[in-house]
Amino acid sequence: ALYGLTAPFAAALMDRFGIRRVVAVALAVIALGSGLTVWMESAWQLILCWGLLVGLGSGSMALAFAATVTNRWFTERRGLVTGVLTAASASGQLIFLPLLSWIVETYDWRPAAVTVALAAL
Repeated sequence: ALYGLTAPFAAALMDRFGIRRVVAVALAVIALGSGLTVWMESAWQLILCWGLLVGLGSGSMALAFAATVTNRWFTERRGLVTGVLTAASASGQLIFLPLLSWIVETYDWRPAAVTVALAAL
């Protein structure tokens, strides 16, 4: 739910504080949320780490990121740039998610969470 609710506010924050700052904070929040899951022991900690922290961080870089970059840096071919950024996001998921699945099947879920945290950092 936070993934979808955060995007409009993230776009406003990007306009006010800049793309780099908002994305850096969002990646740090994702890294913190996924890194803390390694030590969780109850359900409320999962809700806090993945539901709140990772939800806020990933929502801050969702569709608002591509729209803000496109509108701010490109005057021509905005549709092409938006399409390339969206395709890059989908391609990253096609590479990253099977890798994480393999890590979970081979080792455990904790190394996968650490991999997400390290990738975000």
